[in-house]
Amino acid sequence: FDLGQFQYTHGNAMLMKETFPDRFNIVWGESQFAVPEFAKTHPNLECDVISVDGDHSTEGTLQDLINLSKIASCRNWVLMDDAGWASTNAAWQKAKDMGILMQVECFADLAPRPDFQFMDFPENRSWCLGFFKVDREDCPKWVEGNPNAEVTRVRPIDI
Repeated sequence: FDLGQFQYTHGNAMLMKETFPDRFNIVWGESQFAVPEFAKTHPNLECDVISVDGDHSTEGTLQDLINLSKIASCRNWVLMDDAGWASTNAAWQKAKDMGILMQVECFADLAPRPDFQFMDFPENRSWCLGFFKVDREDCPKWVEGNPNAEVTRVRPIDI
């Protein structure tokens, strides 16, 4: 799901489709509308890997996380970009508090290389990694309750 506003997105989508013709699909459009519509029209499709990098408001990011959790497979991974932003960090924390998301790690690149031509904010490269808790009979129960911490901390790394 992507707006398709950047040329590199179209090139990357073509490469992924060529490399994984039966496993990769791109849906162009605003995620708050495109994800629920896609879920309705593809009720049996599940996503193993989910990347969230879109609306940077707390409300929009939380809605993306909620919507995407509904199409996650039992053994999914979710990666959220810009986790160091107050708005996206708050959305990630709210999703954890709601019990739909299990955090594995959050980290930030404190020594970014300024050679990313398309990045507007190269000094704030940060991500969270986790998985959606899928409550279905055919899915394993990884944990009981909600083991997430009350605060989402972004750990510095040097990559």
